[in-house]
Amino acid sequence: QFYDVTQLSLPTQLPELHLVEPSHAATWIREVVKFESPVHFEDAAQRIMAAVNVMRLGGRIRANLWKAANVAMNRGWIAIEGDFLIDPDQKETPVRDRSQLPQQHRKMDLVSDRELLKAISIVASDSVGAPIDDVAQQAWRLLGFARTSTPMKDRALKLVHANAGSEILVKDG
Repeated sequence: QFYDVTQLSLPTQLPELHLVEPSHAATWIREVVKFESPVHFEDAAQRIMAAVNVMRLGGRIRANLWKAANVAMNRGWIAIEGDFLIDPDQKETPVRDRSQLPQQHRKMDLVSDRELLKAISIVASDSVGAPIDDVAQQAWRLLGFARTSTPMKDRALKLVHANAGSEILVKDG
């Protein structure tokens, strides 16, 4: 499935984003996370900024939206894993093809470990006996990346080794 981006519809009569009450902005964070989980904080912030025609994520906006994310987490609406915002009610992590996204949104750091591990698991189950380097490369392709750089391959291999024998990923041999 392709990566669908949230299109928020926010009121036009808002104060500047760094002045919006975090408890109010938490509802926007929740909406983005419900639609795009797992989603990197920077991507969630971009969705909110796009809805109010703000072009640059400055320090004050970033800090206020992190406060909003923490409010959403404290209300049980989202979970936070590092820089990723997760829907706690999500039953299964989706594997999404990012090839149709603008270049600035196709970075390996914007893919959660959960989603990468799920892609690895899918490829590994379809390619039993394939070399692990090939599995890593195919997992990134499944996520919409045409090329697999050394850091991408290394990240995938690190996840495989960290999760070997787990329910998520069972590695033969």
